Amino acid sequence: MSVERVLGMVERMAAPPRGCVGFTTYLRQTLMRGIPYRSCVRGGGGRSRVRTGLVLGRQLDSAFRQFASSGARGRMPPVIAQVLRRRGIVMVTSQAVVCLPRVNVRTSVDGVGVDADGVVWIIELKNTQRTLSEHAAMYNIACPGNGVLANGMCNSESVRHRLQAGFGVAGFRLANPGVAVRGLVIVNCTNGAVGHSVDASVYGSAGSFPAGRQTIVDGGPWDRQSPTLRRVVARLGFDPRTHRQSGAGKIGLYRNSAGNRRLAIGVGKRHSPILRKNKADVRAIVITNRDGVFVAETV
Repeated sequence: MSVERVLGMVERMAAPPRGCVGFTTYLRQTLMRGIPYRSCVRGGGGRSRVRTGLVLGRQLDSAFRQFASSGARGRMPPVIAQVLRRRGIVMVTSQAVVCLPRVNVRTSVDGVGVDADGVVWIIELKNTQRTLSEHAAMYNIACPGNGVLANGMCNSESVRHRLQAGFGVAGFRLANPGVAVRGLVIVNCTNGAVGHSVDASVYGSAGSFPAGRQTIVDGGPWDRQSPTLRRVVARLGFDPRTHRQSGAGKIGLYRNSAGNRRLAIGVGKRHSPILRKNKADVRAIVITNRDGVFVAETV
């Protein structure tokens, strides 16, 4: 597939519906449940380092856009071009806008490329003031106090970056059915750059991007694998993977990421007496309101 053909695909993609929110807003408000990210590392420069990182990140974005549109490397670090070259990716364009109307979310992907096999690549570019070794050591560590996203995945930099790239893949595939599309996250470190391939079957799946409001049957049978229940548990700040059943299988018990608090949760008000008897830090029932939208109430 030629660069020109891919560029034509991008230019023909429809504009997102009115009212769509950006992916970073969706990530922050829905997937992270409005809880700010907190680094697991203390110190290290504080606000001044954050401000410096933002400035450098904007400079890198500008240089990468120029590289993607014209091939001129300019101020872009050569290590980023090397990551693309090793994978045989030729840049087509940048800032292509894709969306998933199902969740009313859009994003502008950092880059769109294509390789010799005709595979389209959605590229997310990230900048960090860490070294390659520091990046490798910290990339998969869960956020303290909010270790699980609302989709049940680990709340780490690695997962959040892959979800952003996976969303871009899903949106491009939706606009261009039948086209082979893959995702790549490139992280620019202080002493080099590294590319992380994205498994779109995981990070671009429908289950990875829940809508802000989900339905559930009041008093329905307990299902530990229910995506809705897992999202409720995660939104309450607990880890769906720690599930065990109690109360003759009528309620589920969960721990938070630190393992020092317990949640007992049941489906429907009829489980309220069982929940009250359970020794847990948080006890909640999942019910529905008149609109069929789930509500988690503590007891």
